[in-house]
Amino acid sequence: MKTFNRFVLLLIVLCGFTLRVAAAEPREECRIEGFKDFKPKDPISLWYTTPATATYVDNAWMEYGLPIGNGHLGAMLSGGVRTDEIQFNEKTLWSGRATDNGANYGNYQNFGSLYVDEISGIYDSFVKGVARNYVRTLNLPDGMASAEFSSPDNKVRFYRDYFVTMSCNMIVAQYKASEKGKINLRFRLEAGKPGLQAQTVYDTNGGHFQGQLETLAYYAAFKLSVSGGTVTVTDEGIEVRGANSVVVALTGLTNFDADSPTLCSDASALPQKAQSLFSEFFRMGVSYMAIDTFQARQTMFSACWLRLGDCQNVKPTDDLIDAYNRPNATDNDRRMLESLYFNFGRYLAICSSGYDDLPSNLQGIWNNLSEAPWHADIHSNINVQMNYWPVENTNLSQLHMPFLKYIMRMSQPGGRWEQYARDSGQQRGWTCFTENNIFGGTGAYMHNYVIANAWYSTHLWQHYLYTLDKDYLLQAYPTMLSAAQFWMDRLRPDSVDGLYVCPQEYSPEHGPTEDGVAHAQQFVAELLDNVWEATQILGSKATISKQDKKRLQFLRSHIDRGLGTETYTGQWGEDAVKAGAPILREWKHAPYNNALAQPQHRHLSHLAALYPLSQITPSSPYFEAAINSLRLRGDESTGWSMGWKINLWARAQDGNQAYKVLQRALRHAKSYYCDASSGGIYYNLFCAHAPFQIDGNFGATAGVAEMLLQSHTATIQLLPALPDAWDAGQVEGLVARGGIEVSMKWQNHRLTEVVLKNEKHADAWIDFAGQTPTQVLIEEKPVSLKRNAEGAYHIPILKEKTYIVRFE
Repeated sequence: MKTFNRFVLLLIVLCGFTLRVAAAEPREECRIEGFKDFKPKDPISLWYTTPATATYVDNAWMEYGLPIGNGHLGAMLSGGVRTDEIQFNEKTLWSGRATDNGANYGNYQNFGSLYVDEISGIYDSFVKGVARNYVRTLNLPDGMASAEFSSPDNKVRFYRDYFVTMSCNMIVAQYKASEKGKINLRFRLEAGKPGLQAQTVYDTNGGHFQGQLETLAYYAAFKLSVSGGTVTVTDEGIEVRGANSVVVALTGLTNFDADSPTLCSDASALPQKAQSLFSEFFRMGVSYMAIDTFQARQTMFSACWLRLGDCQNVKPTDDLIDAYNRPNATDNDRRMLESLYFNFGRYLAICSSGYDDLPSNLQGIWNNLSEAPWHADIHSNINVQMNYWPVENTNLSQLHMPFLKYIMRMSQPGGRWEQYARDSGQQRGWTCFTENNIFGGTGAYMHNYVIANAWYSTHLWQHYLYTLDKDYLLQAYPTMLSAAQFWMDRLRPDSVDGLYVCPQEYSPEHGPTEDGVAHAQQFVAELLDNVWEATQILGSKATISKQDKKRLQFLRSHIDRGLGTETYTGQWGEDAVKAGAPILREWKHAPYNNALAQPQHRHLSHLAALYPLSQITPSSPYFEAAINSLRLRGDESTGWSMGWKINLWARAQDGNQAYKVLQRALRHAKSYYCDASSGGIYYNLFCAHAPFQIDGNFGATAGVAEMLLQSHTATIQLLPALPDAWDAGQVEGLVARGGIEVSMKWQNHRLTEVVLKNEKHADAWIDFAGQTPTQVLIEEKPVSLKRNAEGAYHIPILKEKTYIVRFE
């Protein structure tokens, strides 16, 4: 909703309508006049002509706030004129304990907000105090956000810029004006209540608060650098009047220490640590820190990007989303939003993963509540895994490491995850349950879901497949082997067919608990195969006993791989699948239409063999049954589930169906309280579960990458699931297994140019979407490529050089 005239608002109320304004808005916004002819400096940007504070919607934070972050410290920006709120989070700020084992296992906390009030009074009159030519932006390549607007008389232009440093851990905001002496602001710092009970103490340079939760101590502070004017400390905060500009640096710290037996360092050191960070920041200067941060961000972001057609970013992002969902949406609107959504997923990964050995949580690093939905926890039955689906194939492999380090650290002997294995009846190995805090504590939900160890281990293996880093594999191998040992001891022969099965598992979050559930069988079979292959690669360096090696060989040939089929009876109608067709079994013994089954359940757990695993391909005898099962689930679902379905349909090489699900995922989620089955996105492109849950963003980005490139078989496939709607486009820097970088251009659904970098893989075969190259160059010199019987072309290893492949 755009600028809202006060008289229109009054008229609505008088007519009997109820309009809910987000409770967190500290001051009523002034009248806003949008910048109608604005063009972002970079087309890969989000932009709006109204601040979040003037939208009058439920939970404007989630709908309109703009996220920034450095992988550890993050903020959500409102861009308010009368009050500019910078709500901030830090990845380790959790309540709870390592010993938690029940419903109250802590929450990821809202650290607090820095409120910046405009105190000149020029916007106090709603009629005359209009902020003119307002615009706020979020530039994805460099992570810079901004807001700008003019005074009511249009004589002074105000500028606000925001970023998070990649070093010294600072949220930075700059307040400037086109004329000197025009900055009049009050700065107020508040802890995130009710979770944090701290009170702010101010001085002439800034303010701070500190406190203690069950495990962690926390400390937040801001410092000002003011050019010109006067600075006064009041009971309400720090007032700056008549200044030329103000730079504010804000940080939040905890004493979380993953290497300490108590998980904590000395809390008394936090103020000095913050002061050291401030000293470093102001010594280097805001200009240097901005350039350093932007260069680091752009290096990661520019490694991979997507542009569909010749799309132009000519509409505010909220208008673009509305236009996309109309029947008469233009091709430009559709291609622009689809491109933006893919690129936004990579942006969120850069902002929310890094700097430590903790993965991004259900909301990345952004949360404005003390009790977030599902605790904003580390959810292990698909959600945290989905957060990392796009990092390898979209050229962000280094961002996988926080999750991988977390797995390797938490699974160490003597840790909580080893204890959960003992609680589950096993004397070797490790596991974790569905709900997890950062300390190793767990929630009460489904403690029989112990398959997370196998699923987590696939991430350890995938990172090796993309990087071919044997030193890393040697580091990860003990964790993978320990997970396999858990299952070597736990698997037991089925009473019907004698194949080895996982006892008393369930298909998340769906249906009965029984032996041999397909989901568990697929992941354990994958784990055993991966450990076996890693053992062969490492040779004498593999730390496996002869007895375990023999047991591993035996189980690989005697395990139920979770790939059974049954016949669909038409129980749930025949629009999607005809009666008599084969479907993939979800349970080894219970039929698909058991009393607990739901035909369109959001989890597609028995289809993990299709994606994220690669056990079912189009040539597999189970392919038809898997696709029929996918059709039965339907297209409609929660946001993250639709992200999964995009990947599944891409692996099915049905680009049009994958695109149909993507279109559903890009519908506007109307409200915080929208139906949990409807998914969609908010106006800031956050994915709606509902409410906001970030895994849907990452799932969709991974799915689009799968539509354009697949490398899970012996042949790398280009444009394997290109939909009819994407007749032209360009993608830069996708990555295939083996670390092969692929950039592509296409027109009329046909490749025109492919650029390849193969510096690691010794034997790559590539299918150029069935096309025959007309020219292949290495440093402008023509070369020829060997072709196999299936029509794929051989790309030998070539360090520090590139292939340019052209097509007529």
